[in-house]
Amino acid sequence: MKLQVALDFCKNYQNAKKIIEDIEEYVDIIELGTPLLMECGLDIITKIKRDYPEKTILSDLKIMDAGRYETEEALKAGADIVTIMAVTEKKTIEEGIKVAKEYGRKIMTDLLSVQNIGERIEVLDKMGVDYICLHTSKDLQRDGMNMAASFGKYRSSIKNSGIALAGGISIDNVKSYVELAPDIIIVGEGIVAQKDRREKAKRIKEIMIGR
Repeated sequence: MKLQVALDFCKNYQNAKKIIEDIEEYVDIIELGTPLLMECGLDIITKIKRDYPEKTILSDLKIMDAGRYETEEALKAGADIVTIMAVTEKKTIEEGIKVAKEYGRKIMTDLLSVQNIGERIEVLDKMGVDYICLHTSKDLQRDGMNMAASFGKYRSSIKNSGIALAGGISIDNVKSYVELAPDIIIVGEGIVAQKDRREKAKRIKEIMIGR
């Protein structure tokens, strides 16, 4: 089980670098989130991969169209994993998968806004995406929603792809997500926005490995 930390509202490379320096010991995957990519462009992927070549770098582009082109641009910049929205056209996802395989990299599909989650998971799993991310959006988090309970009923239907869980995960609830045995747990503000983020990352990682 890997810990992925999402860097979303860092504004710039310097802030992102400082956060990573604080928590790198406990992080397996560094996610360069959509807001950060909007602020800095794809160049930040290159910089962070240069600084942390041993870490897996995920580019959270949330691709909805131009699957091959947009995926390849992130891969050329240095991303190891690129996100494509699961709600988009099948062809878009297929093109992303194809180019990722050419580069020896991976695709994560994000289930945000998918209505027929069970059916879509089966399709994605058969398509050969590397990871399927079950994700509670920031807007739903503000309404107090926690999707951990519903995640459990979909876990067994995923046969081939890895599974990632994301959205509002923190030290207070991470154990409920760990119990679902995902491949990746994604934490954003639950680590990044905390004053004691190093300690939070350490403790979350300990819970994940059963300490």
